[in-house]
Amino acid sequence: MATKKLFYKFGTTGLNPNIHGVHELSYIIEIDDKVTIEKTHFFRPSNECEITDKALTLCGVKKSSILIRDRLESQVCKEFIDDLNSEINKFDKNDKFFLIGFGNATFDDMFLNKFLDRNGYFSDFGSLFYPVSIDLKILLGKKLIDNSKMLNQINRFTFSAFYTLFLGVEFDDKSSFDTRKYLSSLKKLYDYYNLVY
Repeated sequence: MATKKLFYKFGTTGLNPNIHGVHELSYIIEIDDKVTIEKTHFFRPSNECEITDKALTLCGVKKSSILIRDRLESQVCKEFIDDLNSEINKFDKNDKFFLIGFGNATFDDMFLNKFLDRNGYFSDFGSLFYPVSIDLKILLGKKLIDNSKMLNQINRFTFSAFYTLFLGVEFDDKSSFDTRKYLSSLKKLYDYYNLVY
């Protein structure tokens, strides 16, 4: 069976998935190491979600600009689900995607769950994704345990710090909030991890 991976990143309206929503989604679908779909969506968050100015400032957008976007969260969610379903056999319980991110197990995965739930796709979560995410923060963090030299070089456990440490290329913290740049860099970090480890 083909290995199916979903690299993804949300732009959020805050830090709490129970009350905050999403206004940006970038994702790459990869089947057996070949990219089949790569998209970024900018959209109006659900009306039921709170919006914090601080979160939007980090993303480089203003509340007034996201509230006038034409595309709605529900439209983007449907397209996202359609893209995922186009790559799997829904009747095969073992045909699912691995969710891949950085810190996603404690952040993005929870926003993904709420994103699907708000738009009527909650039951799809278990049929589309394996229950265990691939979190590069955890995998690469584990590699630092036995390497005190590398561990001493890192002062914060952010994506940019890990990216710079492992790939030797500076990654601007502000780029972490540009989902397209972030996702491209995330894939490079994942490919590095697979090649080296």
